[in-house]
Amino acid sequence: ALLFTDEDVQALRRSKPILADQTDAILDVWYGFVAATPELVHFFSDARTGKPDGAYLAAVRKRFALWILDTADARLDQRWLDWQYEIAQRHNRLRKN
Repeated sequence: ALLFTDEDVQALRRSKPILADQTDAILDVWYGFVAATPELVHFFSDARTGKPDGAYLAAVRKRFALWILDTADARLDQRWLDWQYEIAQRHNRLRKN
């Protein structure tokens, strides 16, 4: 964060249109990594069966695609920070889903 400059912000903004039509490819790589790592698969699995939960994985995929574009378009102001906080709260067991 210390070395993050205005040039970095500009580059991040330019990345959004580049990333917009590539989120599926990015997520394919990420899902491949998760699928190959049992310690991570655990967190995307049905607690009763221990098998990956397809519906949950699909929902996560949509949110992660949005996160990629949100990050590229980050305004780094209070509104953006509030949204990041909301997303984090949704990952807490008391507010999840």
